[in-house]
Amino acid sequence: MIALANYNYVRNDVGIHYMKKALQLNQNTYQYKSVEANLYLEMANYYSNNSEDFDKALKCYNKCIEILENWQTKYHYDLLCAYARRGALYSFIRQDQYKAIKL
Repeated sequence: MIALANYNYVRNDVGIHYMKKALQLNQNTYQYKSVEANLYLEMANYYSNNSEDFDKALKCYNKCIEILENWQTKYHYDLLCAYARRGALYSFIRQDQYKAIKL
């Protein structure tokens, strides 16, 4: 399911539909924390890159980080990547604010 969601990721909103479907399926069955965190990360990437819905992206990054902080060791690679992605989103938002002020 994740592969199908990623395939449609760049193409249109079908990707986010399948990511949400995979998230729901995981929550109702296996409840794998790694899958859940990865899906939130992918949804955040989608929202920030394709739809530019930064509020939704930030919520998904925060949910991913929350899951990873409670599930993995403190310095796990996945957690570091999620922090980096969230930081990149903040940097991008800040750049746009400065551009808007200049205009």
